[in-house]
Amino acid sequence: SGYRAVDGNHNSSSWGGAGLRDDAGGYHMWASEMTAHCGIGAWAQNSRVIHATSPKAGGPYTREAAVWGVFSHEPMMARAPTGEYVMYFTSSLANATVGTCDCCRDGHTCDGSTGPGDCPGGAAANDADPTWMSFSKDPSGPWSTPKRVFADWHGSDTNFAPLILANGSLLAIWRSWEATGSRCFLATATDWRDPSTYVQEHEEIISVDLGTAGTEDPFLYQDEDNNYHAIFHHMYGEGTTDQWWLDTDGGHAFSRDGRE
Repeated sequence: SGYRAVDGNHNSSSWGGAGLRDDAGGYHMWASEMTAHCGIGAWAQNSRVIHATSPKAGGPYTREAAVWGVFSHEPMMARAPTGEYVMYFTSSLANATVGTCDCCRDGHTCDGSTGPGDCPGGAAANDADPTWMSFSKDPSGPWSTPKRVFADWHGSDTNFAPLILANGSLLAIWRSWEATGSRCFLATATDWRDPSTYVQEHEEIISVDLGTAGTEDPFLYQDEDNNYHAIFHHMYGEGTTDQWWLDTDGGHAFSRDGRE
């Protein structure tokens, strides 16, 4: 189930997947996908944003199109009260067709993984491109010209996770990569359409220290009683400080008012 792309009998690796239901009952997913059949190790060089669809929430999902080319990453979605589909994503807006890593060159596996020598200079471990917002009346586009969120921010990619409220205001979680790893903060806006109203807060919102690398990739939502919930990747588990990928966890946090 979910999304798994196979092109020419070769796996295409993806990351994340932001889903929304349309008004007719169909389901849409936007995900980061690595070009040239590379793995997540090549994300900073080869990631693009794709749109996939399914008649069922659990999939399987079929790719419909590439929405934003290389480099673009981490699409997160929200529905506006007026019905628009609103996407937040990290991007250089270069919109290239392929990245600089070539994981299908002669003698290499071409299986959705990144191997030694696939990326000139090695696979990059981070990115500092801006966060952008774009919207569309239809999940298949066309998409509006992207507007930059946090125009004065210069730092890591923000992992921006939006929640647009009924009055058109916005509550979001964003992250910054600090010396202590990935740390999460709130952001607000009085008008989701107007990036000049977006405000970054800088007081950490998760009260429990979850380890060296902290948390990233938040997803924010409200339940039917208007409580706020967030789900995170927690990269470094509680049981180990090396070989952390063997002990990664998910994390859940909640709030009555979205702030405390």
